[in-house]
Amino acid sequence: MGMRRVKLVFDAVAINEALAAVLEAGLLCDVCTTKTQTRTVMMQSDFCPTCQRVIQMHLGLMVERRLQEILAQKGFSPDAVKMMDEG
Repeated sequence: MGMRRVKLVFDAVAINEALAAVLEAGLLCDVCTTKTQTRTVMMQSDFCPTCQRVIQMHLGLMVERRLQEILAQKGFSPDAVKMMDEG
């Protein structure tokens, strides 16, 4: 079976969910954590490059889990989905 390339776009709800998860896990640097606590609105560019990658990675994991659930519901092997970051 071959690989398929898919471009993912996330809505604000998914991004907020990923951000909350990485904050709860303590995965952001101190500077970015402070920014999230002192700013009402955060843009992707407000995070340092390392923290941007952490958030993107967490979004990818969320997608991978959801796709595996859908495959299992449809009777396919959940192992058929693997996320790869080519950025």
